Amino acid sequence: MIGDIANIATAIAVLLAAGGLWAQTRARKFELALVYVQQYWKIEEDLAREGPLSAATPNGYRYLRLCEDEFDAARQGWIDISIWRIWHDGMRSELKVLHPDQLTKFEQLHLCMTGAEGHSPTACPGLHTPGLRRKVSWWFERLLGS
Repeated sequence: MIGDIANIATAIAVLLAAGGLWAQTRARKFELALVYVQQYWKIEEDLAREGPLSAATPNGYRYLRLCEDEFDAARQGWIDISIWRIWHDGMRSELKVLHPDQLTKFEQLHLCMTGAEGHSPTACPGLHTPGLRRKVSWWFERLLGS
């Protein structure tokens, strides 16, 4: 009887600890996403003054580097899956104006933009083979309703 109560208490404690860790990890992912969003808006303001997006302009190059950094963060599982879906679709929409040759210096963007039309953000060729961290992270996020 006491052993059963101890087992139940232990199970509850483990679940609470796991839930706390998951919430903390998710908060960290959203904080990192906020940093990227702030960088995006700084670049976007400069791009608006510069004209159409081009890899040949300083701010166009900055934007493409930011996108490549976001791919790296997503590939590592550092970005929440719900945010990645929005970013991925937004990038594909904005980058359609560029010829794929302008993206050759940006391997992940190039793979994404030359990949199948309408591919899933979570199965994007630019993410390469998913690592264990991203698989586990995004699996939990899907499971818990992100």
